[in-house]
Amino acid sequence: MGLLKVIFILLVVWYITKLIFRYVLPHFISRYVNRKMGWDKKSDRYSPPKEGEVHIKMDPSSQNQKDDKDFGDYVDFEEVKPEQKLDDE
Repeated sequence: MGLLKVIFILLVVWYITKLIFRYVLPHFISRYVNRKMGWDKKSDRYSPPKEGEVHIKMDPSSQNQKDDKDFGDYVDFEEVKPEQKLDDE
């Protein structure tokens, strides 16, 4: 009897997963893509930004912070004297 319960539960889970991937997941993916593409919600058409418009999104927490670690790398070097040319050449 326990084996039949396990098989039944697996079949139910299989069909629920199949329904989710067939109907629910494409709906959420299309909503995400439409939002990222800039489709207008009211008229269902693409509204590209007007020429010359610039939109800058800034994170407010990082506006007035100065990162001292990103100032540059220190390079340790040795002074090398130029090679002297031999008179034979």
